[in-house]
Amino acid sequence: MSKILDLLNVKKIGNKLPEIILFILVTSYSVAFSALFIFRFHFFALHTDTGSYEQSIWTTIHGNILQSSLAVSVFPFNSVIGGYPIPDIITAFTFSTIHTNLIVLLLSPFYALFPHTETLLILASVVLASGAIPIYCIAKKELKNKGISLIIASSYLLYPALQAANVADFNYLVFAVPFLLSAFYFYRQENWKLYWLFIILSLTVREEVALFVLFLGILQFFFHKKRRIGLVTMIVGLSSFLMLFGILESLPIHLFSGNFSIVGQGGGIGGILNTLITNPKVIYDHIVSVRDGVYLFEIFSHTAFLTFLSPISFIISFPELLKNFLADPDSFRIMWNHYQLLIIPGVFISTIFSVKKIIDKYSKRKNLVIYIIGTILIFFALTSNSAFSPAPLKETNISLEDNHFTWQKRYVVWEFLNYECCYDYSDKNAMYQSYSEQIKSAYKAISMIPDNTSVSSQDEFVNHLSRRSSLYLFPLYYDKADYVLIMEKTSGMFATGYVPQEMQEKYISLLEKDQKHRIILKENGLLLFKKIA
Repeated sequence: MSKILDLLNVKKIGNKLPEIILFILVTSYSVAFSALFIFRFHFFALHTDTGSYEQSIWTTIHGNILQSSLAVSVFPFNSVIGGYPIPDIITAFTFSTIHTNLIVLLLSPFYALFPHTETLLILASVVLASGAIPIYCIAKKELKNKGISLIIASSYLLYPALQAANVADFNYLVFAVPFLLSAFYFYRQENWKLYWLFIILSLTVREEVALFVLFLGILQFFFHKKRRIGLVTMIVGLSSFLMLFGILESLPIHLFSGNFSIVGQGGGIGGILNTLITNPKVIYDHIVSVRDGVYLFEIFSHTAFLTFLSPISFIISFPELLKNFLADPDSFRIMWNHYQLLIIPGVFISTIFSVKKIIDKYSKRKNLVIYIIGTILIFFALTSNSAFSPAPLKETNISLEDNHFTWQKRYVVWEFLNYECCYDYSDKNAMYQSYSEQIKSAYKAISMIPDNTSVSSQDEFVNHLSRRSSLYLFPLYYDKADYVLIMEKTSGMFATGYVPQEMQEKYISLLEKDQKHRIILKENGLLLFKKIA
């Protein structure tokens, strides 16, 4: 009985109140964004990444380590969209042809227990939410104040780029955020065993994480004067970077150079360095660009631009920001993807050290300064979240032209469903009814496709077909696949932004004339073809 009363001690609860609130916030975020992520999945709003990553885990469990025909098919798919002929079918390339996601080997046993797409979506939300814990711990150690530490951790959970990346698509990079933040915390604690554990875990996520580790070593060696740990961290980061990117560059097919190409320039690290030296005007053009200015505003405004008071601490994320800032296409500089994830640790670590600078400078009025900074951070976090995050049921005006489609005014509730699909329905009830019927037809078609068959399908549907060995983006290998599932037109709520209408019609016509395939379902604009010979 005394132990129960001890637990209810008001003073002890008061001391732990910030941690209790943090636990509630992390749990609430995990539940809310898991629900939103699953909601998008069941309404066919996710894209190829989710299916590619799940397929790589599924094939690993079934003995084909890291293989994903869907991920690798992106390369020839882009060639086809560019007007080139469909290449010979790909059979042997692994997912590591594109990225070195060794973390698949760690996730596979867990996924084997719960082999569902929803498992990955929930895991992503929980993992991203957990990043608030090391941020709180770092802030508490550096600032010696639980209140302002809780505010900064809460600001992290409200960060628009975090929330958008969470529900846009599943991506292994979500694991890098809490891993890197935890590594930094244990570095400050000088707990070297846990520090190296999280550094190693981080390096299993993806190849560009090695650059973060390299620059963390630079920060430690040159600015924190931690020579030994800084030197070793730099060596680990640089050697990992050279090894992982060397592996990618040596493979027959890789997408690395495309990810790191500069606007109007060639790809690859060499291309970037050459451009920075020989054509620095590229950087100036980006700086004066209105769109790129908005991108930087979205990144730094959330924490009241405090990053700029401690720019040295942001150096750990600088390579990722530079890559996104100079990359082609513009999709690297919008919030609705995973490209901002490795920037997040740098933003919040630098914010913590900026707050520390201010508190140290005005130490005689510490409580007042903390109150003012906390108020400013809350204001900017709420304002930024309201303006830029994927908050549901909020009317939004966005206009962004990209390749084959345009975003315009729509309701963000449909953004969660498919943010590429924005149509001016004067009667929203008719819109909901139309989409509901298409969803029923889509699930009906998917249920007619056996698990052990090959499929060529569109971006919207591949995530529901990923637990198989052979899955490709339509129109790739449409003539070889056992089943082909597509929309009859690239208009409507399922409109794909990748295949132009004329190309869509061309391949549908070829399928209809193909003696080896016949239509087994034609309903609400969906077509399901089955190979009969």
